[in-house]
Amino acid sequence: MKTLSKRTEKYTIVSNTLSCMSNQQLQAVLSTGKEMHTGIGGTSVQIDIENIPVFVKRVPITELELKPDNFMSTANIFKLPMCYQYGIGSAGFSAWRELAAHIMTTNWVISGKCPNFAIMYSWRIIPNSLSKTDLSYWESTEKYLDYWENNENIKERIHGLNSTNASVLLFLEHFPKNLHQYLKEVLSSSNTELDSINYLKKLNKSFGTVLEFMHENSFLHMDAHFHNILADEDDIYLSDFGLALSKNFDLSMTEHNFVKDQENYDRCSYSVNLLHGVLTTYAGKDHWDKTLSDYLANKQSIKLPDKINEILSKNAPIAEKMHTFYKEIQKDKSTPYPSNHMKEMLEILQQGKYYDSN
Repeated sequence: MKTLSKRTEKYTIVSNTLSCMSNQQLQAVLSTGKEMHTGIGGTSVQIDIENIPVFVKRVPITELELKPDNFMSTANIFKLPMCYQYGIGSAGFSAWRELAAHIMTTNWVISGKCPNFAIMYSWRIIPNSLSKTDLSYWESTEKYLDYWENNENIKERIHGLNSTNASVLLFLEHFPKNLHQYLKEVLSSSNTELDSINYLKKLNKSFGTVLEFMHENSFLHMDAHFHNILADEDDIYLSDFGLALSKNFDLSMTEHNFVKDQENYDRCSYSVNLLHGVLTTYAGKDHWDKTLSDYLANKQSIKLPDKINEILSKNAPIAEKMHTFYKEIQKDKSTPYPSNHMKEMLEILQQGKYYDSN
């Protein structure tokens, strides 16, 4: 069992060891690491420190961010538009914001306030340690920028990422599976239907707890799909804070208003992510739009257990609205988030005591 005491014990061991290592020593260890992932937010490897597995994320950091006036700044240095806050292909606002989010969430864990975040053991800036930002989904930088309506500030951000050779290394707590993988494993291998139902109830309760805590602390993840959340038999752990926002960041008035307007965003995105995680387990990952559409129209070819369908059906209206929002904002970046409508839908949902695990 990964109790908090065991997690903090590992934090002490790994953090102390890393603090005594030079950049050269770290580079040597990293060169032997197992590559885990390459994406728009950076690359990652797995290493061992004192026989403890550590997940290392390389987050690219630009020359602009490294200038003395911007060093450690959580301001919107590139003056990026608010539509870039959504997880629809954004490369993030800055390495400093991601780092600050990890520092805050780690402190919440080790102080006992909330266990539902991956602990960061240490961080380090390493020069000559990064390749260009991965925009392969769009085939080219030009197509990527066209997708973002050729916004000049986004263009500056991407060019800065592509020209840098420095990165911030985040040394993070390692979990073998993300929630997407873990949920699929539970639903596929459960001995009884009751096991699957109990896990989904537990998942609802865990999300209810962490989202309430985040709301109380005005902290938004903004990209909490199930690949960005880690999981084990005990709980869930949010990570990947490339788009995170906090009231404690150096925010403009526009950003302050955005944080208030998006206060239910993470909760509503959970609904569509839950449906995605469950339905793709049963129906396969291909043709997601059709799978969701068929489910919402009660035309799905798969037969879901009644209790699982009951859990999904409660989330279906919100999931449908969020899915529509994602499709619309990908076509038109000025599409507003329907905050008030989502608030009304959540109030209806919560009247049914959705987070009751019994």
